[in-house]
Amino acid sequence: MSSAHTKGIHHITAITADPQKNLDFYEGLLGQKLVKRTVNFDDPSAYHLYYGDDIGTPGTLMTFFFWKNIPQGKRGSGEVESIYYTIKPASLPYWKNRCTEFDINYIETKLPFGETVLLINDPDGLKIGLVASEVETNIVPWSEGPVPIEHVLGGFYGALLSLHEQGSIKPVLEEGLGYTIVDTKDTVTRYQASTWPGKFLATTTNKDVPPAIQGAGSIHHIAFQADNDSVREALEFQVNELGVASTGLIDRHYFHATYFMTPAAILFELSTNDIGVTIDEPAAELGTHLIIPAQHEIHRDAIIASLTPLQLPRDHVTN
Repeated sequence: MSSAHTKGIHHITAITADPQKNLDFYEGLLGQKLVKRTVNFDDPSAYHLYYGDDIGTPGTLMTFFFWKNIPQGKRGSGEVESIYYTIKPASLPYWKNRCTEFDINYIETKLPFGETVLLINDPDGLKIGLVASEVETNIVPWSEGPVPIEHVLGGFYGALLSLHEQGSIKPVLEEGLGYTIVDTKDTVTRYQASTWPGKFLATTTNKDVPPAIQGAGSIHHIAFQADNDSVREALEFQVNELGVASTGLIDRHYFHATYFMTPAAILFELSTNDIGVTIDEPAAELGTHLIIPAQHEIHRDAIIASLTPLQLPRDHVTN
């Protein structure tokens, strides 16, 4: 058994082909506040957009890279196949009506473990589930957002990993990150961490599926919570003990990160909880400024000129 444990999902990062459509969907439809408008630390020509609750609580953060002319991703094994948010069961009618109003197709079905879920796709084809559950996620609702507080998304319910075979990821999840298995139904195995939001992680296996190819609509990586650097280092040590190499500390300004490629060909990250997105903007102004990482600030004018202008949906909300 591992001695250090992640609390669950910290953030999930995907790729979009259209940042305005992405913004209109995640903030305008789903009511997830754009809490950070910045650029890729390693490639400042690319947007990096963060969505979450009112203050960007770990476990609510969905982030996106945008590269111009990015091809469409292809589904397959070795990827995060789909993501899931939690909603209250009483909010199901609201979300069905909202999807209809926004001309978003949905399917109401059941997860393998019994929960009712609304399945939708974002503009890039990323698969999203809204899971009806009474879990208490202790998020900070965005009171000025387009979705009434009683119906807001409660952060991540979990994510589904598509694998060629289970053995490639099981030791990393259990011995490396401290997840425990809840149950297995058919080809789906559910793991749990300790807290909400972002407590569940599930895997599905299919030996006949070809490897995924990343592009628009693909998950780039999934990050897991570490309270601070001490926990991050302990989790990194556990992962390294399994023979999985990692990057060591990388300062991402809003958290300290460690990356490692799993044997399942899915990029994992460890992210600390103790810094946060309000380090350079007050909560009331989150997402309203373009934040340029310090090392790229000297090129601010050129970066701004290269980026697609964005219009915040919240600027058009009328109550």
